[in-house]
Amino acid sequence: MSELGLFLGRFHPLLVHFPIVLLLLAVALELRAMRAARNSTSSYSAPDGGRTAILIAGAVAALITAGAGLLLGGNGGYAGTTFDWHQRFGVLVAFGAVLSLGAWIAARRWPAPGAAIAYRLLLGVTAMMIVVAGHFGATLTHGEGYLTEHAPAPVRGLLAQLLGGRESAPRMIRADQAVAYTTLVRPILESRCVRCHGAAKAEGKLRLDSPEGIRKGGEDGAVVVAGKAAESDLVRRIWLPASHKDAMPPGGTQPVPASDAALIRWWVDQGAPFDRKISELEIASDVQPAIEAVIGPLEPGGPTLPAVTVAAPDRQAVAAATRLGVTVVPLASSVHFIELHCTNAGSRFGDTDLATLRPLAPQTVWLDLSGTGVTDAGLATVAQFKNLTRLHLNRTKISDTGLKQLSGLQQLEYLNLYGTGVTDAGLQSLTSLKKLRTLYIWQTAVTAGGLERLRSTLPRLDVESGVALSSSGTSGTEGRAQ
Repeated sequence: MSELGLFLGRFHPLLVHFPIVLLLLAVALELRAMRAARNSTSSYSAPDGGRTAILIAGAVAALITAGAGLLLGGNGGYAGTTFDWHQRFGVLVAFGAVLSLGAWIAARRWPAPGAAIAYRLLLGVTAMMIVVAGHFGATLTHGEGYLTEHAPAPVRGLLAQLLGGRESAPRMIRADQAVAYTTLVRPILESRCVRCHGAAKAEGKLRLDSPEGIRKGGEDGAVVVAGKAAESDLVRRIWLPASHKDAMPPGGTQPVPASDAALIRWWVDQGAPFDRKISELEIASDVQPAIEAVIGPLEPGGPTLPAVTVAAPDRQAVAAATRLGVTVVPLASSVHFIELHCTNAGSRFGDTDLATLRPLAPQTVWLDLSGTGVTDAGLATVAQFKNLTRLHLNRTKISDTGLKQLSGLQQLEYLNLYGTGVTDAGLQSLTSLKKLRTLYIWQTAVTAGGLERLRSTLPRLDVESGVALSSSGTSGTEGRAQ
């Protein structure tokens, strides 16, 4: 691929919007004409209302865009089934646009029902191919499941079957048995790196979506030196200032948070193992809060059991939870309390899915919603889990408004708000939780002043801030607010 070809190919993301808008506008004008016409041919013998110009522009734009896409794809940075299908449908859209233009001209010259039907059919098929090509394009740039992850559960299931949703995530196991790479490292790489270094696109011939790709490295050699983070290019690039030309992710992309970058560095220093459990690795004090923010406390022992008796969980409710990707963990054979881990379902798991778990509320003492799509509206459901002693809301979309609904969780001892939109105002909603002992507020807008006001009411509260808090928010060096 020549430099000129690559230069022209990189205009593809900009050009792609023009044929989409023009061809869909042609569809809209045709639908309006069909509604206004008294028969199938009258709209073609009347003045075209600019449709000829729109179709010509749409066909030309589609051809240019497809050509730029072929040039971009020829640089070797893209590969895989998703890329192949995106490229094929992009070319089909260009051909469909040209054929639609030809059918329109024919229908204008020979206003017969057959010509009109042919034009409408070709234009409709072209519009459908635009949708499919756009889906595969979004998957290339934003990751698998981008289109379906926030759809309602029934729609999500249907779209996942039609368009290829994400594979089911592995079932979660207890924290002391979690594999470090799978639980801590892979999610960071998938969210920050795989978009450019995955199966669909491999910049610099580097893939970070599998252990094999990480071990192999890229065109410049190894990016991970096991046991030596300081000599590993992956670690170096993640820690570079965002303005540096070698920084990863590149300029304009949200940088890897310091806590996540610290986890990558720790994992490499531990030998970059892909199969060792967290309990088998040496956990440094500077990364322990970051690890606990993901999996919960590392100290031995499960959640506290409330001094109440509950019936066995309903089997149908357990089955329904499992179908949603939720892991149901019984605590012991002598009691009916359970843990619900929803984090494996990811951002696809939303407020509607959470409501499905309501029949299991009496038995649930540990609810993990880390990284899900739950919002403030979903916390109305959480408020009904009266026996909760541990609650993970880290990396969700909840805010101060939602926290107000948790004031009735009088058994709650542990609350993780890492990476949420909570502020000082939200903390005041926690003052009624007299049993609360551990609170995570990494990467929130909580200030030192707001924390002090909360601790004046809950003096035994242990707060993990990850950094030293300033009067305006979280900043400074990593640490624990005692």
